[in-house]
Amino acid sequence: MGPIVCQSGSSKQRNNVMVMTFLKSLKQKEVNKNNMEVKQKLSLILILSGKRKSGKDFIAQLIHERYRPNSCIIRLSAPLKEQFAKENEMNFTELLSSSEYKEMCRAKMITWGEEQRKQNLSVFCELATKDKYDIPIWIISDARRKTDILYFQTKYSDIVKTVRITADMSVRQSRGFNFVPGIDDAESECGLDDIEDWNFKVINNNREEDKLETQLALIFESLNKYTNKVS
Repeated sequence: MGPIVCQSGSSKQRNNVMVMTFLKSLKQKEVNKNNMEVKQKLSLILILSGKRKSGKDFIAQLIHERYRPNSCIIRLSAPLKEQFAKENEMNFTELLSSSEYKEMCRAKMITWGEEQRKQNLSVFCELATKDKYDIPIWIISDARRKTDILYFQTKYSDIVKTVRITADMSVRQSRGFNFVPGIDDAESECGLDDIEDWNFKVINNNREEDKLETQLALIFESLNKYTNKVS
């Protein structure tokens, strides 16, 4: 997957300027000896993306089972939810789940998270990975923005692979999805919709014809050159 750029349109043009500014700021950061040592310990970073109720956590867990104990699941939203829970005296564990409790708080969390990103676009990427450098395979389960992917592409380049998970609307609805204005039409759900060149695409409709095991087996086979180093 190459560098990400937005398509035409006023809002996408503004987003493109933001992404390019972010990319420039990342490249200007000093690369010190510690950063190089960290990069050498990592073998693979898999970045998963998909709509609500497409099954991102489910697929992330299957991949984790394949590579454990050399892998870990990293949720970019975890540090956001942890700090949000502290400031609002909420249940952090419930915010990490797929519960109704989390859905009730989602809009407020999104607004709060955007305020934090205005100060530092990579803040949650940095916080989510800061204590994971001793694990060689990272599975990022919830990329939502171009800057999420750019952060890892810029910092770790060729060991980053992207996975787009899709499911039919009827299947997502059977899992509890209901369209919510201000959430499902916001950047947190639509920010990656115009990307086509994912390294891998997974159809997750819980149907036999999807051959999910076969889809994942093909991904695992293509990643052998990265994972064999730690197997």
